[in-house]
Amino acid sequence: MSKLNPVEAHTKTCKICQESQEHLLPIFDQMKKVFEGKISAPLVECDDCREDVHGKIFMVHDALWEQISGGKDPCILCAICAEKRLGRRFGVGDFQPIPINAAWIYAVERYR
Repeated sequence: MSKLNPVEAHTKTCKICQESQEHLLPIFDQMKKVFEGKISAPLVECDDCREDVHGKIFMVHDALWEQISGGKDPCILCAICAEKRLGRRFGVGDFQPIPINAAWIYAVERYR
């Protein structure tokens, strides 16, 4: 039996990922390709400040994102620019309860 890569290991143990596999699997498939060296991670820039947001991804609730993005799809924003558009700082309840947000939720709880 082959060893699981980090993405596969995570999805096999995370209940939230298992419940939302249809939504997350395309993202994890891309991450798997990056981990395996099949593709390089693309440069992803914030639409407002043009800073690289690679590795700084967060997901807020859909209604809040609609408000922040103004309905523009796709819309890529760093957290700072998203907060500027929103007119306030993010709170814990703004983030979707998914693994990718764990560090953001921790930081908001601890430092704000």
